[in-house]
Amino acid sequence: MTSSTQVENILNNNNRTDYKIKVKRNTAYKIFTLTPVYSPSQGCYKVGLWVRDSTAGIGTITFYNPKNSTLAALGHPITDVDTNEIMTILNGEAVKTTVTKNYKSTAGEAGSLTCDFTDDVIGSLSVNTDYGIYGNYDCEIDKSMHCAVALPTEVEKGEA
Repeated sequence: MTSSTQVENILNNNNRTDYKIKVKRNTAYKIFTLTPVYSPSQGCYKVGLWVRDSTAGIGTITFYNPKNSTLAALGHPITDVDTNEIMTILNGEAVKTTVTKNYKSTAGEAGSLTCDFTDDVIGSLSVNTDYGIYGNYDCEIDKSMHCAVALPTEVEKGEA
């Protein structure tokens, strides 16, 4: 399944049939039997699943590797707003944005940005981890913005 609409269509065309579904929980897969139940008040079948098929957010690119066009962003995972679970990325897009407002951080409170999204795709996103999101950059890079990145052995604690 790749969309909530696809799940809804399959459930409502099931002819009262049970489904065997495979669910990934953490790193393990489990198989369950799913029995849809008809809801007369809503005129459709229900199964008690919460399906979220998309998300959008604002994040800055942390690094870009020009040797293989890979990128990383955020430094933290993308989590579901309701469950706080890390969301799996099947396929995603990085798009250009225009910053419309900047909220500075204060003691104990992170800053944030408000942006307008464009339709200009600049990369693809494929992995969401505890340390951020990763993918590939698909457009020309402004070389004036390149900065060297320290190796882990070169990093020292102290003021930035």
